[in-house]
Amino acid sequence: MERYKDKTLEFVDQTNKIFLESFYGRNYSSKEKEHGDFVTEIDLRIERSFRDFIKITFPTHSILGEEENFDDKKSDWLWAIDPIDGTTNYMNGNPDCAIVIGLRHKNIPIIGVCSFPAKKEFYFSESGKGAYLNGVKIYSQQEESLNRVLLSTTYLNHTERMVTMVGDIWDNVAGICMKMCSLAEACDVASGKTGVSVLYGLGPHEWPVAYLIAKEAGCSIVSIENPNISLDLTGVKNRSLIIAGNERLLDQAKKLIHLPPPLK
Repeated sequence: MERYKDKTLEFVDQTNKIFLESFYGRNYSSKEKEHGDFVTEIDLRIERSFRDFIKITFPTHSILGEEENFDDKKSDWLWAIDPIDGTTNYMNGNPDCAIVIGLRHKNIPIIGVCSFPAKKEFYFSESGKGAYLNGVKIYSQQEESLNRVLLSTTYLNHTERMVTMVGDIWDNVAGICMKMCSLAEACDVASGKTGVSVLYGLGPHEWPVAYLIAKEAGCSIVSIENPNISLDLTGVKNRSLIIAGNERLLDQAKKLIHLPPPLK
C-alpha cells in the first residue's frame, strides 16, 4: 500500500505546478459541456497526464476519469480522477478548486486525495489510518446542536430545487457555506470547519474520495436518496450524501434535508 501512496503523492506534486501556472495566468481555453458545467484544457491536460502516469506505473489497473472514457482493464484495482473539481471556481480565480484522486480495490475506497494547490491545502486519507490535512490528522466536529454549527451545501442552479433540499434546515443552523466545489465542502466537514454538508449529484470519480476522507475523520454519512440503506461505495447508486460531524448532528439533519425534484 505504501507504493500506491508514494506514487499518488508523486503525481499530485507534479500536477500542482500545472494547475497553478494556469490558475494565475488564465491562459487556457474552455467550453460549456451543459448549462453551468464547464471544462478547460487544463482539466483535459491533467486527466491525460494522470492516465499516462497510471498506465506506466500500474499498467494492469483500470482508470476512470471525469472527462474521458473508462479504461477498463478488468482489474480489481481502479484509479479515478476529477482533474479539477470546481472548474467554475478555477475559471474565476477562486481557490476552492481541487485535484481529486481515489484508489479502490474491489470497489472499496482505499486511498483518497484532495489537493487545493491555490490554498496550499492537501487532504489525504487511507482506509483504516485516518485523514490528514497537510500531514496533521483531522477530526470532525463534535458539537451536537445544529444551531451551533455551519452547513455547507451544493448549489443546484435552481431556487425551487434548493428550497426543497435544504429549506427546512436553513433556519436551524448557525450559518451557510456554499463553495461551488463538492470536495471543498466534504473536506470542510471532515476537518471540523462545518458541522453538516449536503452533497448532491456526486460522480463516481469523486464520491469515494469524499466518503473516505469524511469517514476516516470520524464523520457520520448517509445517502439522501435513501438514508435507511447501506451506502453503495462505488458512488453509482447513492450519488447524494449528507455528511455530519457526528451521529447526533446527522440524526437532526436527515429529518430536515430532502431529495430535490429533477430538472425540468
